[in-house]
Amino acid sequence: MKVPSVNTHRALQTAGQLHAQGHYDQAEKLYRQVLSSDRNNADALHLLGVLLHQTGRTTEGVDLIRRAIRKEPRAAQFHLNLANVYGESGEPGLAAESLRNAIALEPRAVEPRLRLARYLNGELSLPRDAVKAFRELLAIAPNHVEALADLASALHQLGEQTEALEYYEKALHAAPNDVDVLSNYATALYELGEYERALPIFERGFALQPSHEKLWYNFGLAHASRERFKDAVAAFKRTIEINPDHARAKFQLALLLCAGRELEESADLYAQSLTSTRDRASVYMNAGYARMTEGRAGRAIELTRKALNIDPDYELAWHNLMMGLNYDAADDAPLLIAEHRSWGLRHEGRYPVRRFVNDPSPERRLRIGYVSPDFRSHSIAFFIEPVLSGHDPGQVEIFCYANNIHSDAVTTRLKGYAHNWRDIHGRSDDAVADLIQQDQIDVLMDLALHTADNRLLVLARKPAPIQGTWLGYAGTSGLKAIDFRLTDAWIDPPGSEQYSVERLIRLPQTQWVYRPPPNMPEVSSLPSENKGTVTFGVATNLAKINEPTIELWTKVLRATPGSILAIKASVLRDRPLEGPPGESPLARYGGERVWEHLREYLCDQLAKGRISSDRLRLEGASAFAGYLDWLSGIDMILDTFPFSGGTTTCHALYMGVPVVTRTGNLPVSRVGSSILHNVGLGELVAQSPEEFVKIGIELAHDRARLVDLRRTIRERMKQSPLMNEPQFVRNLEAAYRELWTTWCAGRRG
Repeated sequence: MKVPSVNTHRALQTAGQLHAQGHYDQAEKLYRQVLSSDRNNADALHLLGVLLHQTGRTTEGVDLIRRAIRKEPRAAQFHLNLANVYGESGEPGLAAESLRNAIALEPRAVEPRLRLARYLNGELSLPRDAVKAFRELLAIAPNHVEALADLASALHQLGEQTEALEYYEKALHAAPNDVDVLSNYATALYELGEYERALPIFERGFALQPSHEKLWYNFGLAHASRERFKDAVAAFKRTIEINPDHARAKFQLALLLCAGRELEESADLYAQSLTSTRDRASVYMNAGYARMTEGRAGRAIELTRKALNIDPDYELAWHNLMMGLNYDAADDAPLLIAEHRSWGLRHEGRYPVRRFVNDPSPERRLRIGYVSPDFRSHSIAFFIEPVLSGHDPGQVEIFCYANNIHSDAVTTRLKGYAHNWRDIHGRSDDAVADLIQQDQIDVLMDLALHTADNRLLVLARKPAPIQGTWLGYAGTSGLKAIDFRLTDAWIDPPGSEQYSVERLIRLPQTQWVYRPPPNMPEVSSLPSENKGTVTFGVATNLAKINEPTIELWTKVLRATPGSILAIKASVLRDRPLEGPPGESPLARYGGERVWEHLREYLCDQLAKGRISSDRLRLEGASAFAGYLDWLSGIDMILDTFPFSGGTTTCHALYMGVPVVTRTGNLPVSRVGSSILHNVGLGELVAQSPEEFVKIGIELAHDRARLVDLRRTIRERMKQSPLMNEPQFVRNLEAAYRELWTTWCAGRRG
C-alpha cells in the first residue's frame, strides 16, 4: 500500500510549534505522520523521542533519539537532548557520556561543558574530574560566573580552600551582586576560620536580597561553628520562615534545640526533616527517652505517643510507653492497665495455637524456663541467683534463656546453676518460641516485663503451657498469653486483680528473696554523729525523680536545718548519654551538658521549696564498691514515688541505712512497702504525702533511733523472710507445682 506524501518541512515546523505550546497529542500525531512517510527522518525521530519522554514514555523516547543519532551522528543537539532525558531519568553516567559526545562535536560550546562539569561535581561525586572540566570551560570563557563559582565549590570539596577562595573572588569580580556566590564565598571563609571576614560578606548578601534562604542557612552554619548558638538558632528559624520545607535547616535547628534541652520543639523539627515513617517515629521516641532520663515522665509519655501515632506497630515505643506510665507522677492505675491491655490486644490471636506434648504427670520433675536479658551484673542477679542456686534438682530442671547482649563473671556464675543454658540473643521470636516448645518447658517465667531487651513477644506465641512474669518490675505485662504474675499481699493487696491481666499469685510474706554480693563491708557508724548534720540520700535512675517527689524532699530538708540531699544517679556522667541502639541523633547529647541541665533543673526545683543549691550533692555512676562507700555517708534514704526503690532499698538496708517510702495506686509504688514490712520496719512506710514528710522529719530528728537502726537493720534483714532463701524457694516451687497440677487436671478433664 502506498503511503500518501507529506510536506515534511511544513509538518515538522507545525509539530514543533504545537510541541512548544504543550499540545502534545497533536504534535505527536504530526511527528508520526512524518515518520509514516519517511521512517528514518532524523528530526522527527529526535523530536518525537523528546515528546515521549515528556509524556512519561521514556524508554520508547530514548530508543527514538538513539535512532536519530544513528542517522545523523554529528547532530550535537541530538546528543544534548539525549543527555537531558538521561539526566531527568536518574542516569547521570549516561547523561555525562552524551554530553561528552556533544562537546566533541562542538568543542567551544559552553553550555554542555558546564552541565558535564556539574554532573561530575554533583551526582557522580567526581570533584577532581569536575575541576578539570571547569578549567577547560574557563579556558574558553574566562569570565563565566557560574563556572568560576562552581569551580570554587569543587575545589572547596577537595579541601583546596585557598584556591577556592581565589575563584570565588574572581566570580564576584565578574558578578559582584550574585548572592549565591556571596553565600558560598562567606561559607568558605568561615570554614577556613576567617569568621570576621565572612560576616561582612553575609551582610552584603542580605543587603542585596534579605530573603535569600541559602544565605540565611549558611549564616546559621557559620554562627553554629563559632558556638554562637542563639544567633545560629535565629538564622535557621529565618531560613524556615522563608522556606517552610527546608529540611536541612530544620535538622540543624533540631540539633541546636536538642543541645539546649528544648526537646519537644527539636523532635518536631527533626521529624519534619525526615521522610521515613519509622525514622520520624524514632525521633519522638528518643526525645521521650531523653525526657524520661530527666524525670519528666509526663513529657516523655506525650512524645512517645506521638511516635506511636506515626507508627502504631513500633514495638520499642510501646515498651517505652508501658515503662513511662509506671514512672508518671499521676499514679494512674486505670490508665496503666488500659494501655497495657491495648498493647496486649495487638498480639492476641496473631500467632498459631501450639499443641503441647508435655507429660501430664502431676508429681514428675518440672521443667522450669527463665527468660531474661539480664543474666549478668544487673539488679536482677541479686534476686534470681538465690532461686537458681536453691532449686531442688529432684523437683526442678532449670532452663535459662539468656538474651544477654553482654556477659560477665555473674553470667558465668549463673550458668553454673542452670541445668540447661540457651543463648537466644539475635534469634527471632519464632525461633526462640520453637526452641522453648522443643525443650518441653512446663512453666516459663519472664523476668523482664517491658524493660530493655525483653522477649515478651516470645511469650505472646505461648511456647509453654503455663507462663508467668516476675522480677522485671512490679506490674502487669498486658498479655493474656501470660497466665500469672508472682507478687505478694503488700505489693498487690486484695482488690488489685482489676489492674492485672494475669492471675495474681501472692507468695507467702514476700515476692522477693535478696542475696547481697559477697564481701560486703561492715556497717559504718552514723554519718551525722561525726558531721553534726543529717545527709539524706537518693540512689536511683533520674527517671524516678519528678517534681512532686522533689517537693516532698524539700519539705523534709526545710525542717532539718543544715541537712544535705545527696543524689547518686548513673545518668550523671561525663560522656554522651545514649538512647536505644540504632536510633536518631536525638538519642545522644553531650555528657557535660546533661550534667549542667540536670543540675540546673534539680536546683530550680529545690529553690521552689526555698532550699539553696549548696545543699545539693550530685554524684555519677561508680563501681559497686564506690556505691557502698557512698551509702556509708548517708543517714537515711528518701524514696522516690510512684516508682519506689527495690534493689537500691535492699542494698541501703543491708548497709544499715533506713529508707522512708510512700505507697500509691501502682504496684511499683508498693515495692518499698513490701521490703520494709518484711524487715519489720513498717513504721517507715507512708500512706500519704503528708505522712511521708512527717516520718522523714521525725526520724531525722531522732538521733538515738537512727543510731539503733544503723546498728540493727542488717541483722533484721538476715532474720527476715527477705533473706530466708530455702523457705522462699520452697514457696516458689510449691506455687509452680500447684499451677502444674491444675493444668494436668484440666488435661485429664
